[in-house]
Amino acid sequence: MKLTSLLDPDFIEIGVSVGSVAEAVDRIVDAFHLSYHFVHSKDKILAAIHERESLGGTQFKTGLALPHARFEGFNDVLIGICVPQRPIATEAGPIRFVVVILTEKTGSDLYLQTIAAFTRLSRNKELFDRLCAVGGKRELLSLLEGIEVKKEVTVADIMSDHRETVLPGASVREAADILYKSKSSYLPVVDEKGAFVGEITVHELLRIGIPDYAIKIGSLRFLSSFAPFEEFLRREDSIRIGEVMVEPEAVLEEQSSLAEAALLLTKHKRRHLPVLREGKLVGVLSFMDLLNRVIRG
Repeated sequence: MKLTSLLDPDFIEIGVSVGSVAEAVDRIVDAFHLSYHFVHSKDKILAAIHERESLGGTQFKTGLALPHARFEGFNDVLIGICVPQRPIATEAGPIRFVVVILTEKTGSDLYLQTIAAFTRLSRNKELFDRLCAVGGKRELLSLLEGIEVKKEVTVADIMSDHRETVLPGASVREAADILYKSKSSYLPVVDEKGAFVGEITVHELLRIGIPDYAIKIGSLRFLSSFAPFEEFLRREDSIRIGEVMVEPEAVLEEQSSLAEAALLLTKHKRRHLPVLREGKLVGVLSFMDLLNRVIRG
């Protein structure tokens, strides 16, 4: 399905003077009300959008804002676009393209597919720059003519671009530093050619300082509270990642379905799963990606 088939020119605002994303949303909702019969009032729609906005995750560093809301008994998907005259200053950075989406309470495949399509589009810098500089609706629709809304949302649409990796020959000190600086608990391990070979988590780092016999008896009461960490700090420069990394029980591919991802995350009690393309790491899917972009998408 073409993205343009979901767009109504009456719901597109080009080159308008707005000082905030909220002002852009207000203009688009006004346009919705002029052409569409709503059971809900404008105030209720704006309140629902604001409530979802307060949870975060709808503004992107690419310059895209995707405010949206779900409504009980609203069996449709409405999309409005606002291209502001000047970028809107936000905590996420300057916003140059605002897309407002309204859909039914339980969500729909089409709704998730549409969000994924706009998110992908914003990552195409050349095309997105042209969209943000259009002079009119016809030009915008022409640029969007080749954009497809996929039949199914896949792992590739919601995964995180995990840029931090480590080599098997690196020390655990290096891995600990990367995890600390990136505020993450998961670090993929790749070889010199970029092939995925394993993973390291904070769990494996903590395991270094705990003796095998302590794990067997299930207690460390007889050790001082800092003893395991002293052991880790003593050995962090000498132990290589290849010695302590693990091979995950499950991995995902870019075209894996969200249902498959949810199953593997829960079945294997995982927080993260690597996403591979022909054996090479292309991203990481976390359980928070499913929460942020699907359950609360």
